[in-house]
Amino acid sequence: MPEVTFYINPPVNFSFKEGDICHYITPNAFSGGFNTHTANTPMVTIGKCKKIQLIDYEGIIPNYNDTGVIGDNITNSSGTDNNVDTVKIICDTSEVANPPSANDFIFFSKDRRVNENNATGYYGKFTFKNNSREKAELFTVACDISESSK
Repeated sequence: MPEVTFYINPPVNFSFKEGDICHYITPNAFSGGFNTHTANTPMVTIGKCKKIQLIDYEGIIPNYNDTGVIGDNITNSSGTDNNVDTVKIICDTSEVANPPSANDFIFFSKDRRVNENNATGYYGKFTFKNNSREKAELFTVACDISESSK
């Protein structure tokens, strides 16, 4: 299967793992100090993440999956400090005509067959906080409750 390899700057979301689906979108507008996109900008699915490598100026930082952390500094088992300079991501792909470019926004999603998107248990508590001093509006909040057993 063909592969797409790209490099991004750390830090990377801690829940990003091998097997997640990578996507990108090209920003085409500038609003409020941020690069954004308009509704006519298509999302492009790159493919399933095959390999994630943390790289510092000395080379590849081993045991990425053992650390479970993607940040600016990681201490490995030998006790040496590794400054993560870049993150190399390799994805399996068969449909991407153009790989992401330098200014594209790259994001990921979980495989829905593996990762359920609901909470399980007897009790749930959620807190929504807005730390902005500007007016904000919450559009909707929903909860799905189903009996699992008697």
